[in-house]
Amino acid sequence: MAADVQLDIDPALVEILQGDHDRATTEQLLRRYQQERYDRLMRLCQEGWEATRDPAFIVQAQMMVIHSPQWLFEAIYELATNHRSKEHMLRALERSIRRRRYEAVVAAKSADITWEAAYAEAAENLAETPARGSADAMQHAYADVRRDIREGRGDQYITAVWPELRRNPTE
Repeated sequence: MAADVQLDIDPALVEILQGDHDRATTEQLLRRYQQERYDRLMRLCQEGWEATRDPAFIVQAQMMVIHSPQWLFEAIYELATNHRSKEHMLRALERSIRRRRYEAVVAAKSADITWEAAYAEAAENLAETPARGSADAMQHAYADVRRDIREGRGDQYITAVWPELRRNPTE
């Protein structure tokens, strides 16, 4: 089972950690890397919020704020939970499925096969997932997502992480 796990490690971070830098330079590079990563993730939350108005993006952004008091985290979580409608959750699920199908088609097509074969392979690869569907469904999802990206609506496929309320994850 452990062999099935694949970690996505940022090549920029690997370069910093494996670089032949003195300690001070490594720490400076790591601080800069963390800030750039934080800024990028916060922009994604903002873009997701602006595109969908899904309160899950507010919770995700709050999770990234360092040293937030517990009461504030709980209040934001409660407000977002109370304002996240069934429509928000349904649209997020539908967008997630379309995105997974699109990505599966892109991955299959990278093997230099026909489009029909790519749609069939994507359907086969997703058969045991919530994004399962026919080759025709893969084709429609691919076309929809590609059109949305081309027309500047790709930000609606940003997905928020909805945490369980246990404690403030920034503490």
